[in-house]
Amino acid sequence: MMLVAGFAAAAEAQPEIPEVTVVPAFPRGAPETPSLSCSAALLLDVDTGEVLWAKNEDKRLPMASTTKIMTAILVLESLDLDTEVVVSRNAHFQRGSVVGLNTLDRFTVQRLLYWMLVFSGNDAAVALAEKTSGSETKFVAEMNQKAKALGLTNTHFRNPGGLDANNHYSSCTDLAAMASYAMENDFFRKAVSTVTYTYPHPSAYTPKDPKNSNALLAKYEWVTGIKTGSTPDAGYCLVASGTQNGVSLLLVLLGAKNDATRWREAEALFDYGFGLSPTTALAQPGWSIAEIPVGDPLEQSVTLIPQGRLVARLRTSEVATGTIVLSRDLALPIRGGETLGAIEYSVDGDSIGTVTLLAGNSVYPPTFRRILVHARNWCLPEYQLNDRGGRYPR
Repeated sequence: MMLVAGFAAAAEAQPEIPEVTVVPAFPRGAPETPSLSCSAALLLDVDTGEVLWAKNEDKRLPMASTTKIMTAILVLESLDLDTEVVVSRNAHFQRGSVVGLNTLDRFTVQRLLYWMLVFSGNDAAVALAEKTSGSETKFVAEMNQKAKALGLTNTHFRNPGGLDANNHYSSCTDLAAMASYAMENDFFRKAVSTVTYTYPHPSAYTPKDPKNSNALLAKYEWVTGIKTGSTPDAGYCLVASGTQNGVSLLLVLLGAKNDATRWREAEALFDYGFGLSPTTALAQPGWSIAEIPVGDPLEQSVTLIPQGRLVARLRTSEVATGTIVLSRDLALPIRGGETLGAIEYSVDGDSIGTVTLLAGNSVYPPTFRRILVHARNWCLPEYQLNDRGGRYPR
């Protein structure tokens, strides 16, 4: 009777369930730090703001058409998208990368923004600047005021398009802040992620290739923007963003020696950044997540196995902690495949996913005979009895 009473008391007790921890999985080892030839570069984790890689990130350098990020900010904060703009002679005679706007052409702000951000048209940038502030000179002054308001201490503008000029410069850190601010605008995000833009206009100089100047957009589905630039002084520049499996990165690259180097080094930075957060399995069907004692005199336990698969990207320094919560007590019988609860994984207190937990084995109430055999084996450990009475050395 004492044994039976002890069993009943043990079955009512809730087991202590330890937490489960998972660290990042690097099948081929942690990624190697890239070596880049560009003048300056910066790689940021968008969600945390953490700098993942940097080279001369605060150095003042010419930034070419990445300038147009600030131009777009001011235009979007000043004009409605359906506002009509009349192209001036000044805009028509812009040099460098142009769409081919003619004097007195009329277009909406929306269409000019697409031409400026997708094709990097300097003529579209000047037309928008003049409509926003009344003149290109006044607009540039407002660009510098906005830079100051955003806390950009290594940025100064001389024109809205990004043509080479004395004292026209920025830094990787400032461009990253500028781009992050701009990406809060819905239209800006849509425009800079546009792979092709084919809206016609009457000029004979309409670009024959409707693709975005950012070649990464057409190559990778996970790329979300943002802006290219190239001039003789600035070299080849890029501000780019991308998201894979919940990890969002932003990179800035200034002063690449040629177009091929720009793309190669940008891809190397992205590979490195995403490689720091490898896809790590937190749960797989059939895995043993935990062995939980059911609290009976036979010291039986039930294996908790996930019902489904859960993966997450974990940074090198992160640890995912799994907390198991039972949805029922462990009163017997427990049948294999029965739902027993769930495990929720979190990183630094933030939940990253939950998986239902099933019983991986069946556990039945012990018979009185099994309890007696267990008690006998505990008292006389030299020779053990099995449930059928067979005797064998321990």
